[in-house]
Amino acid sequence: MERRKTERLGDMIDSWLMKQGKHSNMLKAHVVNRWEDFVGKPAARYTESVHFVSNELHVKLRSAVVKRELEIIKTPLIEKINKEARCELVTNIFFTA
Repeated sequence: MERRKTERLGDMIDSWLMKQGKHSNMLKAHVVNRWEDFVGKPAARYTESVHFVSNELHVKLRSAVVKRELEIIKTPLIEKINKEARCELVTNIFFTA
């Protein structure tokens, strides 16, 4: 048997999710689950909740100091998340303490 067209399974799943309109939801869940990887362990310890409202990420923190530190790196953080997602998944991040 001769292979004519091969695709990676991950690419096939991504394609199917896009057709179903679920791809961005999966990416958003990935960002929420990996929040610690994006901001580091110390900042993640002070995080109470992370959730999306449309394409905006809302983060509730227990520390005003951590809030200020994350606000300073907000733009690079958005770029880092979007680079990993390979699309403009996050347009803004709102931090509350």
